[in-house]
Amino acid sequence: MECENFDLENPLPISDDSLSVNESRPYSLLFSIEDDYIPCNKYSQECHPHLRQETFSSILQISHKSDRFSSYLAINYLDRFLSSQPFLEGRPWILRLVAVACVSLALKMRKTESVSIMDLQINAGGGFMFDCKTIEKMELLVLGALKWRMRSITPFSFINYFITLFQFKDLPSMQALKSRATEIMFKAQNETKLLEFKPSILSASALLSASHELFPLQFPSFKESILSCSYVNKDTFLRCYIMTQDLAMEDYESALETAYTPANVLDLQYSSSSSSSTSQNAENGLTLLHQASSATASAITTLRLEKDLKRRKIDGADDAVHIFQGHTDEVLSVACSPTDPNLVATGGIDDTGFLWNICQGDWVFELKGHSDSVSTLGFSFDGQLLASGSFDGLVKVWDISSQNVLNENDCLQWVKWHPRGHLVLAGSEDSSVFLWNAVSELLLNMFSAHNTTVTCGDFTPDGHTYHTEGLTCLSLSSDSTLALTGSSDSSVHLVNLRTGKV
Repeated sequence: MECENFDLENPLPISDDSLSVNESRPYSLLFSIEDDYIPCNKYSQECHPHLRQETFSSILQISHKSDRFSSYLAINYLDRFLSSQPFLEGRPWILRLVAVACVSLALKMRKTESVSIMDLQINAGGGFMFDCKTIEKMELLVLGALKWRMRSITPFSFINYFITLFQFKDLPSMQALKSRATEIMFKAQNETKLLEFKPSILSASALLSASHELFPLQFPSFKESILSCSYVNKDTFLRCYIMTQDLAMEDYESALETAYTPANVLDLQYSSSSSSSTSQNAENGLTLLHQASSATASAITTLRLEKDLKRRKIDGADDAVHIFQGHTDEVLSVACSPTDPNLVATGGIDDTGFLWNICQGDWVFELKGHSDSVSTLGFSFDGQLLASGSFDGLVKVWDISSQNVLNENDCLQWVKWHPRGHLVLAGSEDSSVFLWNAVSELLLNMFSAHNTTVTCGDFTPDGHTYHTEGLTCLSLSSDSTLALTGSSDSSVHLVNLRTGKV
């Protein structure tokens, strides 16, 4: 089978000059056809993990003397083949033959002429040895399952596109990010649960995980660049990113400590431009060394803290019922449904909020539309509505059953629900407090007694008011259980602060 040397980064192939954001047509084609080069639906859930792992290991054994990209391509062929074929339990020689055929096809595509499939079988051992005619027959079966689509579209096919979105200005930084993302993508191929995601989503997730390690200060802008990409489904990407980041964190501490020694950083910088002067290269190299060392130290410190936390959980110190992993930054607010013990809402610095189902271990829906940290959350008394407030000054009221926004108000700081009805109390920066009906959106009252930002407020426990006019005096009992209030409405009330009864 004669073919040109296949490049996983340029599968169509496309000229390097056209691979840019400014010329989107070639990439549009890649995004539009990538579904044709992935395993069939539900393969990640329905495949037999031990059989896949056995064949996966056979491919690595057989191809260990070839390049890593050939092994990656062979495993891609394997998953696409197995997703369309029944697994053959109890017949290991067939899986071994499939592994040999996939490696043989990958070597032919990669045009690795110096490596013989027969020699690779001998070196790998394993008790099975297949002749060329037998291998060719299995190759035809594999090719039929692949529909002869051998120019696989993989995460490597999109790596240059997403890196361009980050707008790097220096080559060494870009090379470092690409190198680390490549390692993550190689490792991700062994995770069956990641096979449900498209290659483009995996590529973007690997790059963002790498940027979180190497460039923590630029991470928010990198994340925003990917989320704003029209080719990326936000919800799917965030799910994939969380899985990929967990995978990357298992080994990136050692990668950071070895990849960014002073010598290596300077070597990268010196080799980046042969036309620059020696003194200029040295100055640039020292600058890069300082930046890389700072980023590395920060990333390693964060990793060690997270590892300590995980170690404490393993040792039994954490008795949490469930751990939610949808946020990518600190969580600022939580709220539990008063009627459904399985529903929990969370909001965080990552500008996102989620409604979770504890039994399912996944979010019910995302509270979209906030442009800043989600700082306050609250359920209505009957659990039918949820209010979310953000540092962007926006308060949204959500209908739990339909997952739609009923109404929203801006310039607000916090929210509180009435204990007996769908009434919302909220304070604002302009010293005002608003009361409105969350269903009809009718503004019921506006309180303007404060002379600065109103930072908190609440209803009485039973939802009733005690006075019809403003307070003139107040006194508390010694045990803080009773309050005596006087008002300009000519009334005095003694209130039980625990029960709210007058």
